Amino acid sequence: MKLGPRSGFREAVKLGLEVFVASYGSTAGAAASMFLLYPLAKALNANLSFHQFNRIFSVPYFPVQIAFGLAVGYLGRKRFGTRFSFWVWTVPLLIFIWHFFAFEPSVLEGFWRVRLDHFVGSACRPPACFDQTSYTSPLYTSIAYTLGASVRKRVSAEKLGRSERPEAEV
Repeated sequence: MKLGPRSGFREAVKLGLEVFVASYGSTAGAAASMFLLYPLAKALNANLSFHQFNRIFSVPYFPVQIAFGLAVGYLGRKRFGTRFSFWVWTVPLLIFIWHFFAFEPSVLEGFWRVRLDHFVGSACRPPACFDQTSYTSPLYTSIAYTLGASVRKRVSAEKLGRSERPEAEV
């Protein structure tokens, strides 16, 4: 299949959009869903502040964002379906690596441990630290997006395989 200049440009735009949706779009969607779920949680526990709610469901492990990334990956595979769907995590990984090595800890702190605690551990909490929400969360959601897309591909292949097989005669 020969790609023309217009189809190559279209593929590049689809790839850029898919990378954005897989990383920052999924993170933003999860954040919006948390804002929508907070009143329900507040109704169940009147003493719950949004800060406590956010600490439980986001930093440092980002379970809501990861689940959102899986769901968007599963659904997005059908919508985008580029040949790069399984490689969208590389751009957020490169951004994460850049900021990981550019981070300058204190002179008295260890090189690796402080960086790991800052970016993937519990040493960094928003709003004082924005690095996890802007670099770590998009990496996690893009990896989850890739996993969701691969599940979608496997499920679609199994459905296609079953529909093409002739029924066994009884």
